Amino acid sequence: MQVILDPNERWESEDAAAERLEGLATVGNVLCVEDPIPRSQLDGYGRLRKSFAVKIALHVSLPYQEHGQRVGDALDAVVAGAVDGFNFNGSVSEFAQLDSIASAAGLPSWHGSELDLGVLEALYVHSSAAARSAVWPSDIFGRLIREHDLLASPLRIEPPYAYLPEGPGLGVELDLAAVERFARRVNVYEA
Repeated sequence: MQVILDPNERWESEDAAAERLEGLATVGNVLCVEDPIPRSQLDGYGRLRKSFAVKIALHVSLPYQEHGQRVGDALDAVVAGAVDGFNFNGSVSEFAQLDSIASAAGLPSWHGSELDLGVLEALYVHSSAAARSAVWPSDIFGRLIREHDLLASPLRIEPPYAYLPEGPGLGVELDLAAVERFARRVNVYEA
């Protein structure tokens, strides 16, 4: 089994990352390391990528634009030769745009998640199936850690595959009893 590690920019320096990557290369089951050092250090990403057998990935999550994440980040990483692949998040059109960048560069990606509920995860599965670059395993597994995903039938995930839901629309139905059970009523006039 291969794993994806996400230090989330917490390996403070290139030297600290290099030490860890050397050890991870010895272990040998690491698919990639996502965002090992601060995103602003793309030159460091490139040096790490060229120095170690462990692949380096960049997370580009367009819902995090307040943290400075933009479509241009993927372009910058490709031009700099800084990464071996990507973790992409965004709306359907944004994900497709990011996939186009990775595909044109011949780089793999996966569709990230926020441990979402079933309807959104069904959308992710469809988006991933339509994306040429989305060949690395995605982290679409909200139902595995949530009490319920609000779907009448869970997404069919049988490692190493996730299957497209069949039927109209996204191919999923809401479990209306679960929606009622987990609903929280808020009076917007008192909030």
